[in-house]
Amino acid sequence: MEFGNKTRYLKKSVFYRKLLNGEQQLRKFLIYSRSKNAVFCIPCRLFGGSTKLATEGLMDWRNVIKIVKQHEVSKEHTNCQIVFLRRSNNIGRIDSDLCIQINNEIDYWKNVLKRVIAVIKKLGSCGLPFRGSVEKFGSQNNGNFMMCLELISEFDPFLSNHIVQHGNPGSGHTSYLSSTTCDEIITLITTQVTNVIIKEIKSAKYFSIVIDSTPDISHTDQLAYVIRYVRDDGFPVERFMCFLPNIGHKSETLETAVLSFLTKHDIDINNCRGQSYDNAANIRWDILKSSLTLGKKVVKRADGTRWSARHEACDSLYQNYDGIMKNLSLLEEDNFEKATTRCEAAGLRRQLDRFETVFMTSEEYEFDKVRTKKRKLQADETRENEVHMTESDKLRIETYFTILDRVKTNKLQELYSDDLEKSFACECVHFRAYLQSINTNIDGVIELSIHLRGNNLDTVFPNVDIALRMLLCMAITNCSAERSFSTLKRVKNYLRASMEGDKLNSLSLLAIETELVNKMDFDAIIDDFATQKSRRKPMSTRH
Repeated sequence: MEFGNKTRYLKKSVFYRKLLNGEQQLRKFLIYSRSKNAVFCIPCRLFGGSTKLATEGLMDWRNVIKIVKQHEVSKEHTNCQIVFLRRSNNIGRIDSDLCIQINNEIDYWKNVLKRVIAVIKKLGSCGLPFRGSVEKFGSQNNGNFMMCLELISEFDPFLSNHIVQHGNPGSGHTSYLSSTTCDEIITLITTQVTNVIIKEIKSAKYFSIVIDSTPDISHTDQLAYVIRYVRDDGFPVERFMCFLPNIGHKSETLETAVLSFLTKHDIDINNCRGQSYDNAANIRWDILKSSLTLGKKVVKRADGTRWSARHEACDSLYQNYDGIMKNLSLLEEDNFEKATTRCEAAGLRRQLDRFETVFMTSEEYEFDKVRTKKRKLQADETRENEVHMTESDKLRIETYFTILDRVKTNKLQELYSDDLEKSFACECVHFRAYLQSINTNIDGVIELSIHLRGNNLDTVFPNVDIALRMLLCMAITNCSAERSFSTLKRVKNYLRASMEGDKLNSLSLLAIETELVNKMDFDAIIDDFATQKSRRKPMSTRH
């Protein structure tokens, strides 16, 4: 609105009242009229108010806040508001019967949807098919969905009457018993489950990715996408996310698929602490293995699912290190080998020649001896084993445990020069002292994490909590992805070989993540369904 050479506007703050304690309260009695370009007080306008806000409307944007403040504390406005609220109650309103009818209709259809959702959750969690060849109640071939509804109706008079009245009305009639409604609810449940998983991942921050692929019944290569993280209660879980079709096995396509999914759900790849892939050999192992003629111990691949297999691989690498490096050099310089093989051998030789690789391999080998001797010392025949231990074994154990004892003392200045590492080490010392002071038997890292979160100790030892989350979120195997293939075979069998895309992912998610599906709230699903099916249209402003 123009005032001389200045233009003033109606501020949004006019519709909010600031209370003495700092809270803001919405002024529900105010309304803005576009046709009048003025602000009105609804109660005073309806029930005989005499101010400008009740008659012709307020257009003084310069003084509007001051006028509204004076108006809302006036006796006339208070009386009009009380009358307005009394008339707003269902009792005494001219549309009270209509409101009761609407509420009864809402309750009726909610009860119908609750039964439909219950059937969908049970069938989906078992990986069973829904539709039959005939979508008609009373038919022998109407499928599991309609069959379950018919079974429930035998003991539920409400559903029985609903099927009689709305069971087979045909298209254009509302029954919420059709396959279309079933598919829509499946999509809604899947969306809610996915949102819960994404929320937990973001809350955990650190995660690992498990990727594996297999061909389905229609010979389409399906890439299983699984994410491992630590829940708020300290327990690590692996959640199935989706199947990605026809991604391929090249590193570029896998990278694109992984990053695209994380970007779609706003998950930061920098928080990823582990990746597990299948079909991703780093070198031509058959060529390398045939070239290694070593006398000490056969070289093994670290492809086992048990830690013992991984230790054996480290052990064979330690004992045959010189021979492996020699054969890699021969492969690298052999002009009769393929260029790809020579390049891979050169890259692997450079990796093995790094100080970190040599140090960690030797430490793993030596420290395993310490663990073996320590187990013998803890056994029942402690004295007999101690007699057979050599002086070098005892010295090695004393050396390692001397280092551990130094960490338990306050001599951290000698071990850590960085302030962050020093504070973390101090926190570990305090946490270990806390564990020794309690009488609780904690066996394993998972129980330690659960104890930390269950007693709200993550605020006292935050760095220990971060370390545990990073450790527990790392995927040791890709078994979860392998298990999802069993569900894929049940969901997409030879009778449903044409199923693809979102429908396949939705049914697979319902069958795999049954724990989360069973926790889904009926009312939340119904509210989302009602919002999706709403056909309200804005009223025309033309006169």
